[in-house]
Parts: sequence; structure tokens; C-alpha cells
Amino acid sequence: MEVTGPDMIMRQKFEGLLLCGRSQQFIEKSCPDNLSYRSKNQSSVTAESYILIYTRHLIKLYFYMGFTYDEITMILSMKHNINISVRHLKRKLRELYLTRRTGYSDLDTVLSFLEYQLTISGQMHGYRWTYQNCIINGLKVKEEEVRLVLDILDPRKS
Repeated sequence: MEVTGPDMIMRQKFEGLLLCGRSQQFIEKSCPDNLSYRSKNQSSVTAESYILIYTRHLIKLYFYMGFTYDEITMILSMKHNINISVRHLKRKLRELYLTRRTGYSDLDTVLSFLEYQLTISGQMHGYRWTYQNCIINGLKVKEEEVRLVLDILDPRKS
């Protein structure tokens, strides 16, 4: 069944929201089914469902980009006109199973990545730079672990 009337207008506004800002490509890549959601009891999605789905995708996007809770609520409020409290944001993150301090990368993976970085550059750039490089390459690791592994791999600090 095709969406018509007020729901069609809301869908057009929702699609327009997806196209705003630099986050469009990330949303398209990470959430390809963002408009194809169907409820069990409905043949089409209501306007409220679109807003809820869109809000969840934005929360995931900004969380994965590394923004703090306060920054996420501020961006949602200023850029997307979605006003939620930090407490509500934390509740939504829990519902989406997104946490900050869990799910670290396997130590063997981190070790092999750091060994590879040392062979490419031929020298150690410092643990802070190397830690940032780990984050950029998708590894979730503690800064202290990077420092300790680098001390073991390159004790002379050549």
C-alpha cells in the first residue's frame, strides 16, 4: 500500500532530512534499509515511525563518530531539531546496545597492527599518535594498552 496524504508529506520531509549535511553518505552506507521499515501490524510506516527510525540512525552516526553525550544532544537539537535530554540519549544508546567502554579489539589484532605500523614507518612515532592511528583504522583499544605494547615491541624506541 502506498503512503498518501499527511504521511506522504512527512515521508518527503524525512527523506529531505536524510540528505542534509555531510552525514548523508555515512547514513546511506550504514543504514541502507532506513526507509523500508515495515511494522507487523501496518502495511506502511507512520510519520512517527520515520522520526524514530531517523533519530536512532542519527544517534548511531554521532556515537560512532566519537562525539560526547552532550555534543550529540546539542547537534541533534541545533542541526536536526530533535530535542532530547542526555538521560534520554543514554537510554536510547542502551536500547541500541551501544557502549563506550566495552567491546575492545582482540589483543592479537592490536599487536599485529602495531607490528605492521612499525615495519611501515621504520620507527615509532609515539604512543599517542599510534593510538590515534589505531582508532582511525577501526580498532577499539585503550591508550595504555598501546603504550605497553609499543614498549614491548620497540624497547629502544628507535
